[in-house]
Amino acid sequence: MMLTDTQFNEITQSITVLGNKPVLEADRRSPRVELNTQISIQRWSAPSESWSCVVRDFSRGGMGFMHSNRISLDEQVVARLPRGNGESILLLGSVIYWEPLAENLYTVGVHFQREVSEEELNKQTAKRSIEHTSMFGRLIRRRKVA
Repeated sequence: MMLTDTQFNEITQSITVLGNKPVLEADRRSPRVELNTQISIQRWSAPSESWSCVVRDFSRGGMGFMHSNRISLDEQVVARLPRGNGESILLLGSVIYWEPLAENLYTVGVHFQREVSEEELNKQTAKRSIEHTSMFGRLIRRRKVA
C-alpha cells in the first residue's frame, strides 16, 4: 500500500519533519522524510498493548521506528499517525526488518499494508480478548481435572 499524496501531506504537516533523506537504495519506491516524533504502535495480534515509539523516518509506503524490544519479522503492527485537526489515521503494516542499535534498543522497519478503522481495531481487540479468556479457561479446567 502506498499512501496518497493527500494522506502523506496531512501526516507530515501534523508532525515535526527534520528533513528529507536522499534515496540511496535502488529499491526505494518513494523518498523518506526524517522525523523525531512519538506515535502509538500496537501489535495486531495483541491490540490492547500499546507502545509509544519514536519514528525515525517515514515514506508513502512505510516507516522506521525505534523500540526497546525486537519485533519479529512479518509481525503485523498498527501505527496511529496524526492527520491534523485532532484526527488520526491507523495503518496496518508488516515488520520487514529489525536491527539492534544498542542494548534494549532496536530500529524496526514496517511496510504499510492497509488503513484500518477504529471500529476494526476495536473488533480485533475484543476478538483477541475473547480468545485469551477462552484459552485461560481451558487451562484452568485442565488443572482441575488433573
